[in-house]
Amino acid sequence: MIGVVCRSVKFYSRNKSTVFVKELGQSVHFKSAFNVKAIRTCDETLRSRGLQLESSQLGLVLEQAPNLALPEHQELIAANISILLTYMSAAELKSLLLSKPEVLAVDSMEGWFQFLDQHGFTSSQIIELMSQDPTALVRATLVTAGDALLTMKETGLDEESIKDVVVSFPLVLHTASKEEIVSFIELHSILKSFVKSLSPMQLIMAARRLGIQFP
Repeated sequence: MIGVVCRSVKFYSRNKSTVFVKELGQSVHFKSAFNVKAIRTCDETLRSRGLQLESSQLGLVLEQAPNLALPEHQELIAANISILLTYMSAAELKSLLLSKPEVLAVDSMEGWFQFLDQHGFTSSQIIELMSQDPTALVRATLVTAGDALLTMKETGLDEESIKDVVVSFPLVLHTASKEEIVSFIELHSILKSFVKSLSPMQLIMAARRLGIQFP
């Protein structure tokens, strides 16, 4: 049933026959009830690509990105794992998955690699970008990304500076407003010059506390 709201997610244990329920902190919309079979399918997808997670780790991943358990996403997940494994080891991908599981939900990942490569990004920069904020690539499109890169170029930034801004603030790739893009550029300048001890996301949070709004 489309539009069903689930406030709890059932996780299964491979070592026990019992099924326990972990309450999510927020509502999640699913096409159908979130169930043990769906979670097992996701687990099998990960294992088929050499990523074996403990039950607790799988629970953490799905708590952060519950849509990964949906059956219709398994083909995308498998494809994204295969692509990422050409750029990093299984151990590195497992570490990334535990911290940023949304990376497996990036649509057209191969297209993103090709697009960013064509614009001069190295493989390590692309991986760093995805590790920084994979949701930016979920929200952005190649069209919005192209427009953002063009806008940054029009502001006078050189190629290396543009790449630095994008890697530090991936959200800029889905920002349509020139004013917001300029704000990201200014924040990057501040980050580079004065607050190297803060991460980009910490800087954004600090800016929001000062009333500066970002998408």
